[in-house]
Amino acid sequence: VLQAYSDRVAELSMNKEIKYVAVFKNHELEAGTSIIHSHSQLIAYNHASRAVMDEVKAVAAYQKKNKNCPYCKIWKMEADLGERLSFENKRAVAFAPYASRYPYELAIFPKRHVHDITELKDNELLAFARIIKESLVRLKKLKAPYNMYLHNAPLGEELHFHMKINPRTSIFGGFELATGTIINTVAPEDAAKFYRGEVEV
Repeated sequence: VLQAYSDRVAELSMNKEIKYVAVFKNHELEAGTSIIHSHSQLIAYNHASRAVMDEVKAVAAYQKKNKNCPYCKIWKMEADLGERLSFENKRAVAFAPYASRYPYELAIFPKRHVHDITELKDNELLAFARIIKESLVRLKKLKAPYNMYLHNAPLGEELHFHMKINPRTSIFGGFELATGTIINTVAPEDAAKFYRGEVEV
């Protein structure tokens, strides 16, 4: 599946009118699924999304000041600290992000700094796939709907490629919609313990 993502992103990105390829999977009705069978979706955009460009701008500001990739620093820090670390292998790492928006949110990064999924080698794709599988096996215990999506760097921009898994175990209410502030009832440290199999819910 990841190889198919990579191939499609590479092919669609050759079209000069396409500025970004959004790749995502919705699982269950509460996460936006409209077709019952398991599937992923790709949308070829004429511009990069605001969410991705917000990340690109934050990365650029950090790099201007610190001269290195913030995401490389973050994944290494999470792997060293271990509190929010969920899975790790030789080529990829997954952790519950600090200040996660969703309960049991997960970020998956290749350890090598690459801009998009098309730059991953076969062994890196396999390492990534193993972490995704372990994550989804654990999530199945929650019976949680989820959204899974890639964040590739837009052409010519700097961004460490990564994937997010956002389980949909809670619904945004008036407070979240009125203020843009998200209340997450599960600490990322507890989410990581769940993914590591140290606690059950």
